[in-house]
Amino acid sequence: MRRRLRIGWLGLLAGLFAACGSTTSTPTPTDSRAARDALRALIEDVAGSTAHRYGATDDRGHTMDTVKIIQVEETGEFVGVYHSWRDDPGVFEVHLATSTDLLTWAWQAMLKSEASQPTIRAAQDGGYVTAWETSRLAGDPSPPAFAYYPTWEALLAAEPSKTFEAELSLSPCCEGTPNLYSASSVAADVGIHYYDDYVVDREARGTMTWTGWSVTKQPQLDAALTSLGVEGMIGDRDAIRFQGFDFLLLEGQLQLHDNGAWRIFLVDDLTGTADPLDIRTPQGKVSMSNATLELVELDGRPALVIGVFVHQGTDAESGQLVYYHTLDGD
Repeated sequence: MRRRLRIGWLGLLAGLFAACGSTTSTPTPTDSRAARDALRALIEDVAGSTAHRYGATDDRGHTMDTVKIIQVEETGEFVGVYHSWRDDPGVFEVHLATSTDLLTWAWQAMLKSEASQPTIRAAQDGGYVTAWETSRLAGDPSPPAFAYYPTWEALLAAEPSKTFEAELSLSPCCEGTPNLYSASSVAADVGIHYYDDYVVDREARGTMTWTGWSVTKQPQLDAALTSLGVEGMIGDRDAIRFQGFDFLLLEGQLQLHDNGAWRIFLVDDLTGTADPLDIRTPQGKVSMSNATLELVELDGRPALVIGVFVHQGTDAESGQLVYYHTLDGD
């Protein structure tokens, strides 16, 4: 059964957490430590989460790899966008599903074929914006692409009113795995990675206007991880404002070409520093990537929902992990 979200809840939720850590003076680097420690503790505690699900799939059996979850203001339910591999014809596809409990998901639509690494954000002027990385044949250009859906019904029907595919500007082959810092029917503030000299992925940030695209490198974000010993890829990211401070979850690969070396880092926007996160499964899996997080309301209580992709093997703990913590006590 669909339930109506209390009017203005998502805005109030952001204000609630801002108020918890707010001060009347300009924040200093030490001000964010308590918020960072609290957020870190929640993300690292899979076993103690309110609920979790390993190997997440929708009700049609699609794997929900790299899922990004947000709350739908029109209905109060949750929507997730994710990619799955389809053997015939051998492509990634981006799908959309809905849920009322964050763990069981009902497939609604395929948004795009030959696409992967999707994300979604409610548009500031109404509707929804999605973004993904085009996933073509090896050697073909793979730029980020975007779609705008003016209503919830249009999103469910996979009927965008605007689309845009960016042109590559930092790499001759790949710029992708986008996140949306903000988005509207007019423009979007976008994070991506680019394939630097055909060797490693590195970070960049761009502005998309539905008719144009500009992007710049973010070497300071790369440095936050390389200073901690990350020698391989630096890729997917997701942003959150928690207790009045801005943080970024950022994936990094300790050694290049090592699938067991993926880790998640928590970057403090105020200090520019990163902390490695110790996220592990009961069986000891620690290689994880494509972290997402979102503040939502579940059954009238605020909650933090987190997603990570677990590498290392094909057992029940591998694949997409989704877990959440209620934030006002269990």
